[in-house]
Amino acid sequence: MAGFEISGLGGTSWAAVEHHIAREVGEGRMEYLGKTLWNWGIPTACSLIEVREASKGKVIASGGLRNGHDAAKALALGADAVGIAKPFLQKAVEGEEALQKHIETIIAETRICMFLSGARNLTEMREIPVVVTGWSAEWLRARGFDTTKLATRGR
Repeated sequence: MAGFEISGLGGTSWAAVEHHIAREVGEGRMEYLGKTLWNWGIPTACSLIEVREASKGKVIASGGLRNGHDAAKALALGADAVGIAKPFLQKAVEGEEALQKHIETIIAETRICMFLSGARNLTEMREIPVVVTGWSAEWLRARGFDTTKLATRGR
């Protein structure tokens, strides 16, 4: 396989979509189930780390990425490219100029994060030390990943 497009918790929740559809058509049980399972899933960062560990193929990361900072984090975790939907769709409704300015802002945010991280290019960005904390770190440790490898790489 040449590559993967991965997404995770934080992006579109299809359970949430089903919840809203069920509410509109009066399917109480399905509405309840959609609400109950709304936040079900693997966080995008964890999904990305797992796929990167298992494959050398290209990886596009999406799912809850909202800005250049999120894009930079995904690149640092090993993504070859990122997908951003909701913020672009919101700006597209405002018009082409608003969308273009927003794209330029996200690119600038990503470049600034790379500069602040000491990465001159995308290859270097994937080699910077990354400290994974909180729930994502707990998830990864439970799945057998040593997060200190990410935090100490490039030394």
